[in-house]
Amino acid sequence: MRVLIVDDHDVIFMGLYHVLSREGCLLTHAKTYEEAVCRLQKECFDTVVVDLSLVRTLGESEEISVGFELLGYIKQNVPNLPTIVVTGIQWSQEPRYLFFAERAGAMGYFCKDSILHLIQGLKTLCANRPDSLYSAEQCQKILAFIRKRPLLTCRERAVIRCLDQGLPHKEIAAKLCVSTTTIKTHLRNIYAKLQVSDTYGALKEGRHWGYLEQGWLRDQ
Repeated sequence: MRVLIVDDHDVIFMGLYHVLSREGCLLTHAKTYEEAVCRLQKECFDTVVVDLSLVRTLGESEEISVGFELLGYIKQNVPNLPTIVVTGIQWSQEPRYLFFAERAGAMGYFCKDSILHLIQGLKTLCANRPDSLYSAEQCQKILAFIRKRPLLTCRERAVIRCLDQGLPHKEIAAKLCVSTTTIKTHLRNIYAKLQVSDTYGALKEGRHWGYLEQGWLRDQ
């Protein structure tokens, strides 16, 4: 099995290499989003392990997280390639990341402090190609998050994304080809569903529930 490990640190790669190379696995390491995409375009892999904490540097001090963006790229461009998430984010404390990972196409979610579970997951994937590597408890967490998640309509999602871009009501109306009165109605509905009273609260909750992410999730 050929495995691409995408992590900007060497610790996870070396840990997996030490064990899985003995199992006949061929491991390749990519430290950036761009390097991972380049390898995916030129080489064939059986699975990809993605660190959610992967970042892209925009300037001297600005960084953005691109772990989910990479999952989205793989889901769109190599849809049959299994992906697995490895992260320092504890899913028991932040179950929304389980939901985000599952919707972005990841077959499993493993924490960095349980590397043995990740290794076992890769072995299972190699042996019998299961539909999912999520545990029963993780699946319960995902379902619980879905039940709690406010359901915004497609138009409401478009409106809140325009708000996130800093557009005033008049420009949002023009962009969506509706009246400002209609925009105000959508905003009232958004505030009610997210249980907030202003734009700041709507953006905060919208981000929490995954409505302000990139294309990998925002239309879910």
